[in-house]
Amino acid sequence: MNDSCLKLKRAEHALEQLRSECLRSGKKMAVSQLAKMSGADRKYFYGHLNTPNAELRLRWKRLSDEVKKFNHSLLSSAQAAEVDQLSIKD
Repeated sequence: MNDSCLKLKRAEHALEQLRSECLRSGKKMAVSQLAKMSGADRKYFYGHLNTPNAELRLRWKRLSDEVKKFNHSLLSSAQAAEVDQLSIKD
Protein backbone atom coordinates (compact mmCIF):
# COMPACT_ATOMS: atom_id res chain seq x y z
CA MET A 1 0.00 0.00 0.00
CA ASN A 2 1.50 3.36 -0.95
CA ASP A 3 1.74 6.52 1.14
CA SER A 4 -1.32 8.18 -0.42
CA CYS A 5 -3.53 5.21 0.42
CA LEU A 6 -2.26 5.14 4.00
CA LYS A 7 -2.99 8.86 4.38
CA LEU A 8 -6.46 8.28 3.02
CA LYS A 9 -7.11 5.46 5.50
CA ARG A 10 -5.95 7.72 8.36
CA ALA A 11 -8.22 10.49 7.09
CA GLU A 12 -11.22 8.14 6.92
CA HIS A 13 -10.56 7.01 10.49
CA ALA A 14 -10.14 10.62 11.64
CA LEU A 15 -13.46 11.52 9.97
CA GLU A 16 -15.27 8.95 12.10
CA GLN A 17 -13.59 10.19 15.28
CA LEU A 18 -14.34 13.82 14.45
CA ARG A 19 -17.93 12.99 13.56
CA SER A 20 -18.55 11.38 16.94
CA GLU A 21 -16.88 14.30 18.78
CA CYS A 22 -19.00 16.82 16.90
CA LEU A 23 -22.20 14.86 17.53
CA ARG A 24 -21.47 14.93 21.27
CA SER A 25 -20.59 18.62 21.33
CA GLY A 26 -23.04 19.87 18.69
CA LYS A 27 -20.23 21.75 16.94
CA LYS A 28 -19.63 21.81 13.21
CA MET A 29 -16.85 19.88 11.52
CA ALA A 30 -14.13 21.58 9.48
CA VAL A 31 -11.86 20.19 6.79
CA SER A 32 -8.93 21.87 8.52
CA GLN A 33 -9.67 19.87 11.70
CA LEU A 34 -9.84 16.68 9.68
CA ALA A 35 -6.57 17.50 7.92
CA LYS A 36 -4.83 18.19 11.22
CA MET A 37 -6.10 14.98 12.83
CA SER A 38 -5.10 12.84 9.86
CA GLY A 39 -1.78 14.53 9.13
CA ALA A 40 -2.78 15.21 5.52
CA ASP A 41 -2.60 18.46 3.60
CA ARG A 42 -5.94 20.29 3.34
CA LYS A 43 -5.65 20.51 -0.43
CA TYR A 44 -6.11 16.73 -0.67
CA PHE A 45 -9.69 17.08 0.59
CA TYR A 46 -10.48 19.32 -2.36
CA GLY A 47 -9.04 16.86 -4.88
CA HIS A 48 -5.75 18.70 -5.38
CA LEU A 49 -3.16 15.99 -5.13
CA ASN A 50 -0.50 15.08 -7.60
CA THR A 51 -1.54 11.64 -8.77
CA PRO A 52 -2.84 10.20 -12.02
CA ASN A 53 -5.20 8.01 -9.96
CA ALA A 54 -8.62 9.62 -10.48
CA GLU A 55 -10.31 7.21 -8.05
CA LEU A 56 -7.96 8.28 -5.26
CA ARG A 57 -8.69 11.96 -5.91
CA LEU A 58 -12.44 11.25 -5.82
CA ARG A 59 -12.15 9.39 -2.53
CA TRP A 60 -10.37 12.38 -0.98
CA LYS A 61 -13.02 14.71 -2.37
CA ARG A 62 -15.77 12.48 -0.92
CA LEU A 63 -14.34 13.06 2.56
CA SER A 64 -14.76 16.80 2.08
CA ASP A 65 -18.31 16.21 0.84
CA GLU A 66 -19.00 14.13 3.98
CA VAL A 67 -17.94 17.09 6.13
CA LYS A 68 -20.34 19.38 4.25
CA LYS A 69 -23.16 16.84 4.48
CA PHE A 70 -22.61 16.38 8.22
CA ASN A 71 -22.65 20.14 8.85
CA HIS A 72 -25.81 20.53 6.79
CA SER A 73 -27.58 17.76 8.73
CA LEU A 74 -26.41 19.29 12.02
CA LEU A 75 -27.84 22.64 10.95
CA SER A 76 -31.12 21.05 9.86
CA SER A 77 -31.56 19.25 13.18
CA ALA A 78 -30.76 22.45 15.12
CA GLN A 79 -33.39 24.35 13.11
CA ALA A 80 -35.93 21.60 13.76
CA ALA A 81 -35.23 21.76 17.50
CA GLU A 82 -35.67 25.54 17.41
CA VAL A 83 -39.05 25.15 15.73
CA ASP A 84 -40.09 22.62 18.39
CA GLN A 85 -39.15 25.05 21.15
CA LEU A 86 -41.12 27.85 19.50
CA SER A 87 -44.24 25.71 19.27
CA ILE A 88 -43.96 24.78 22.97
CA LYS A 89 -43.87 28.46 23.99
CA ASP A 90 -47.01 29.30 21.98
